[in-house]
Amino acid sequence: MGRITDILSTRLKPLGSDAPDCYLVGGAVRDHLLGRPTKDIDIASSDPKRLASLIARDRNAAIVAFREETDKECFRVVDRDSPDVFVDIAPVRGTAISDDLLLRDFTVNAMAIRLGPGGEHGEVIDPLNGADDIKNQMIRATGPETFLNDPLRILRAFRLAAELDFTVESSTLSAIKKSAALIATVSSERILVELLGIFNAKRASYFIKMMDELGVIDAIFPEAGPMKGCGQNSCHHLDVWDHSMMTMEYSEDIINNLQNFFEPVHQSVANNLNEGNRLPLIKLAALFHDVAKPQCRSNGPAGAHLTFYGHAEKGTEIMEAIASRLKMSNQDRDFLCAMIAEHMHLLSLSRPEVKTSTLMRWFRKLGDDIIALIILEMADTMATLGPDSDAAEQENFIEWSKKTVAAYYGRIKTQLGRQDLIRGKDLIAIGMSPGPQMGRVLKEIRQAQDAGEVKNRDEAIRLASGMMLKFEVRRQKSEWI
Repeated sequence: MGRITDILSTRLKPLGSDAPDCYLVGGAVRDHLLGRPTKDIDIASSDPKRLASLIARDRNAAIVAFREETDKECFRVVDRDSPDVFVDIAPVRGTAISDDLLLRDFTVNAMAIRLGPGGEHGEVIDPLNGADDIKNQMIRATGPETFLNDPLRILRAFRLAAELDFTVESSTLSAIKKSAALIATVSSERILVELLGIFNAKRASYFIKMMDELGVIDAIFPEAGPMKGCGQNSCHHLDVWDHSMMTMEYSEDIINNLQNFFEPVHQSVANNLNEGNRLPLIKLAALFHDVAKPQCRSNGPAGAHLTFYGHAEKGTEIMEAIASRLKMSNQDRDFLCAMIAEHMHLLSLSRPEVKTSTLMRWFRKLGDDIIALIILEMADTMATLGPDSDAAEQENFIEWSKKTVAAYYGRIKTQLGRQDLIRGKDLIAIGMSPGPQMGRVLKEIRQAQDAGEVKNRDEAIRLASGMMLKFEVRRQKSEWI
């Protein structure tokens, strides 16, 4: 049983025959049959409170009472020495464990293993043939009331399928289609957890497309509706929604094959994407980077081709509203808004005539988020395939992106992290008074330092002195006038 065996042994072995009847249930059994590690151990017991007390008795553990999908009290036992691994104990619903299993969401989660003294385990109890569905890599609802009893299971079906790389069984898909609108009745916090799990999976775009076909996406994101059928100019071959879906697919392809795009710094890129929720949020940003195009669509002056002026700015407002509705953290909301706000700038910044100082100001503004933005715009460029799109320009941008990411990890990130060559006290020492001008000087010197235009303190002081002289000349001219 791998890690599950270790967890059960350390938690239950000291109990001996004192433990009440109990069963390992749910995802832990599924993961055991799949040979996957797990840190969440779910146990169903005839006396959950007593079992929790016994487990915690001889350990440095805390007991937390909670309620989940039942009106009866459940208990979580958390080891203070290893808080990332915990045991959830719930009452057995019905008169027997088989009754409990029939009330669960999917057949792959509707299995149990009886636990004996010391955590010894018996045979798998499998009334709905969940083991066969695991072998066939299938997510199947336990019954016709599955989604009515808890509409969040609509998203959970896709999240499980995405995480396990399973398919969703056809009658289950039909039931989801009938119940799709009910997802709007679920709390935002629960929806967000499942969405992040779906977008985090390697084949998220496949499942998002399936969810869209069944009406799930429109139920969660009404903003998607106006994007569908909204035509674009001749640089595009798809409407706004299909282009956005393709952008998400390309972003996923880049993320899944970092070594093909960012060698030799692909591991640094991977580490960047694995921080917080960056990886799933890049895909969400790709899906909605053009969300405001329907509102900003215009034929332009004198019947010119379609334009979407201001769609990045308006899109940022819409994304902020989406993030607030889903109760995202401030950090995740700010990340998403930055992706939408900045996604139009990269093509112009990639042109040869752009100054190093301009690029460095942009790097300093975005920091490590620049990697996600580059991936998003690479995907956006790849998905722009209309008759008037410039293949050479696209190819040049992709090459610029690869070189820029390599340069960021090769030298730019280190350069941005270096201490300022001079500070306010140094400017005071050469005669400058504190105030707005001092802030401007320090900012410009920092920009010159980032761009490599000043390399040491003496050069920075000389530049500051020159700026002070210019300020004085301007002041004198103003007084003369």
